[in-house]
Amino acid sequence: MKLHQLANMRSHVEAVQSIIGMLAENKFDEASAVAHNELGLTPEMRKMCNMMGNEDFTKMGLAFHQSADVLGDTLKTGDMRLSLKALHRTMNACVQCHATFRQ
Repeated sequence: MKLHQLANMRSHVEAVQSIIGMLAENKFDEASAVAHNELGLTPEMRKMCNMMGNEDFTKMGLAFHQSADVLGDTLKTGDMRLSLKALHRTMNACVQCHATFRQ
């Protein structure tokens, strides 16, 4: 399970990298789709978060995925400043979780 989760987090980093590249090209709709589909709280992600067996990890994971959905909605506005603020909040969720669980 740990290896699966690490692979999943690596894919999240790749998705964030894609979003940043799309922002640089003003491709807000495409970036929004990545945020929702690859980082957002899909039913599969909710199920995976709930299987981790650690209540704090689950809460942090769900918060991360929810922030990614807010990011996706914000990206749809086409407002660069607001989009960067939303991306910052999503990345803060990553940093907090990694600082807590040292993964």
